Amino acid sequence: MINPIRNHTDLLAEKARLKSLLLIQKNQLRRSWEGIEEELEPATKFLGSLSLFSSKKSDNPLLKLGLDLGIDMVMRKTLFRQAGLLTKLGAPILVRNLVSNLFDKKGAGLLAGIKSIFKGRKRKATVVSP
Repeated sequence: MINPIRNHTDLLAEKARLKSLLLIQKNQLRRSWEGIEEELEPATKFLGSLSLFSSKKSDNPLLKLGLDLGIDMVMRKTLFRQAGLLTKLGAPILVRNLVSNLFDKKGAGLLAGIKSIFKGRKRKATVVSP
């Protein structure tokens, strides 16, 4: 129970107490929110990588047309020739979206990761003195 406010100094003391209580609660709320963000970080990263497959927004119509035709030819006619109907229809759409987003620099980190897998590490030549 709070002491009753009887004069101006009591009012100022109560105001200071409430301000400090507000700061404490803001800090607790901020820490709670940071904990929630930390727990949800894997899910947000996963959903961010899924967006590369789900949306296709290419600014270059010629690039988009070339990618669409090339991927359709390669995937439907050669790779998935004996696959089921859903695979023939679905896989090229996902790959087209991914490739289109990679070319539009949305997946620059993913593209760099894929390149590093295939490149390997270059070794520096060391000079040996006799």
